[in-house]
Amino acid sequence: MTKNIQFRNYLKTGDLGKIIQAQALLYKEEYGYPMPFEGYLCTVMAEFYAHFDDKKDGVWICESEGQMVGFIALMHRPNDAAQLRLFYLDKAFRGKGLGQQMMTFWLQHCRDKQFKFAYLWTSADQIEAVALYKKFGFQLVEEKETMTFGKVAIEQKFELKF
Repeated sequence: MTKNIQFRNYLKTGDLGKIIQAQALLYKEEYGYPMPFEGYLCTVMAEFYAHFDDKKDGVWICESEGQMVGFIALMHRPNDAAQLRLFYLDKAFRGKGLGQQMMTFWLQHCRDKQFKFAYLWTSADQIEAVALYKKFGFQLVEEKETMTFGKVAIEQKFELKF
């Protein structure tokens, strides 16, 4: 396991901007996502924060040497649903089990808060993330072509029933 890794489950000033920046830069580098993707992230983060309810929602932040290297959020939705949002892991920290740890925290929170099902939207080019979601029992239920991220992509919806 990587040394000096800590997890926290609360937001601090600056976290929202850091996750937007980190994801925008990573997705540009790895997948060629243009500037509209950063705007999309801003919209998602604004919605998440505007509706954040600490009795239902959650965040799990992975840090190394005091720097954010991973992030995952849970946003409550109607009908006792939980949506996985903004999952990110710095590429230097992949393959060390940290994504699995964040997913475990996320799913335990779902169970603790008695959500009936969970879902997430991702893109088909997120091969490693999709494999992780499937490992945790999520099943592909929908696919569609989109320009939401500023380029043509295949969006995929995965669900997990509890």
